[in-house]
This record gives sequence, C-alpha cells and structure tokens, in this order.
Amino acid sequence: MPSVYLETSFVSACVTTRKDSASVYRRRTSIEWWNSFGMAYQLFVSQEVLEELSHAKFRGRKQAMDPLIDEIRAIRADISARYGNDVDRLCRHLQEAQRKQQRPIVSRKTKRLRKVG
Repeated sequence: MPSVYLETSFVSACVTTRKDSASVYRRRTSIEWWNSFGMAYQLFVSQEVLEELSHAKFRGRKQAMDPLIDEIRAIRADISARYGNDVDRLCRHLQEAQRKQQRPIVSRKTKRLRKVG
C-alpha cells in the first residue's frame, strides 16, 4: 500500500473554523480527499506534526488531536492483542519485519517549536 505523509497544514485545513472563501475551500477539498482516498493509503504524520497539532496555541487542537489519539489507541490495542500483550514478542516481530524490508533507518534531529509572542 502506498503511503502519504500528512503535514500540519492538511490537518489544520480539515479542522479550521475560518469563514473566508479560501479556508472554506481548503477545508472542503481536504475533507473530500480524506473521505475519498484516505483508506487507499497508509497515512502517517511525524512527531513534529503531532507536537504542532497539540500545542496550546493551536485553536483546532481538540478537533485535530482527539480523532488521531483515538485511532492511535485503537491501533495500539489491536497490535498488542495480536502479540498477546507481550512487548518482547512484539519487538522481535518489528525487528524481523525491519530486517526483511532492508530499508535504512532514518533519524532526524528534533525541531523545537519556536516561542510565539
């Protein structure tokens, strides 16, 4: 399954309450894409996006984070159940899957949010 990276602007567009025509258009097209194509891709966000979306200054924080957190918790519960809630068994599976994919591990420096104001 192909993967798509969702950045903060996409999620922000989905939850905006702005009434100007550009914001309304971005919200409508983003939600249409999500509803039409979201299940066709493995969607992911970075830790930085999660930090931005959960930042106290972000007005759409609750609308953006609640569905993500609920989905993450459901996925975590499903994965845990598949491995008998055994962390060691899950880690062995993930290490084996990573070895089979033969992809390099990419590690990026964490970017801190700039203080506003």
